[in-house]
Amino acid sequence: MSKFSILCATVLMAFAGSASAALTPVTPSWYTSTTLYDGNKQQQTFTTNSDNAATYGIANQTGAVLVDFSFSFTGTPKNNAYLGLWFGNWNGPNFGMKANCGGDVSGCKDDLFLRLSLGNEVYVGDSALAANTTYHVTALLYKKDGSIGTGSSYDSFKMWVNPTAEELATLTGADAQASGNISLTNFSDIGFRTANIGNGVGFNVQNVTVSAVPEPASLALFGLAAAGLGVARRRKKA
Repeated sequence: MSKFSILCATVLMAFAGSASAALTPVTPSWYTSTTLYDGNKQQQTFTTNSDNAATYGIANQTGAVLVDFSFSFTGTPKNNAYLGLWFGNWNGPNFGMKANCGGDVSGCKDDLFLRLSLGNEVYVGDSALAANTTYHVTALLYKKDGSIGTGSSYDSFKMWVNPTAEELATLTGADAQASGNISLTNFSDIGFRTANIGNGVGFNVQNVTVSAVPEPASLALFGLAAAGLGVARRRKKA
């Protein structure tokens, strides 16, 4: 094995080794994120409306953050039945369920959405949900320029529905994404907002996990190592 191959392999092993010891089950094995809140043993049921149905305090965040949870619902939600996980406050970036495109689009049956700001929802196509079925949703909130300081605002948002292990590991293949300028530069709270539920409709939420995403340089290093191994293999075969 060449020196370059050994270096690449060492880098990959370092990523996997440093991550596997302290990560939650929903986090890829190589993922070098720091878990901020692990709610895997928590389960909550919401049957009433509240802008702050649940609130979780976390360490102050100024960089990219990945949030992951599973949910199901009972009953037959009416238009705009809402379960949204928010960043910073209930009026900040949200993702989750907003039934039938909020009732704003005639004939629309899509239920899953994300938004950076109120009134700017982006819906996941073909996301008509069924009662008593568990859905796994993940979202990444970040700053496009890679900044991790309070001098710049969050401006990019991606969402995955029932993501594969590969999608979580590479943060590719998002089912919906939004971009735009908002005033949020940092936050130390996340929470759930519920609206337009009741009359037999309720939401069950579990496995809430929040992780700080590695800085871009770390991800680039991982990609370089993976690419290097591929080059080394091709050279050996040649």
